[in-house]
Amino acid sequence: MNKTVAEILEELKETGRSQVNGFGVFTTKVRKGREGVSSFNGKPFKTEDKIVISFKPSKSLDTTSFKVN
Repeated sequence: MNKTVAEILEELKETGRSQVNGFGVFTTKVRKGREGVSSFNGKPFKTEDKIVISFKPSKSLDTTSFKVN
């Protein structure tokens, strides 16, 4: 399992996309930084752009059989 995850991460670093047949597709995208005001102290803050990983399950992955607690 660790080797599979390592291969997925390596492919994401190289191409920004990794597909596992019968499971789904992992992609990377940039989440833009933003400006806001802290609700705790009222001070303004700024966040940087960040690369995030998203996942879209394949249609053949049957998620209806999973229980939600």
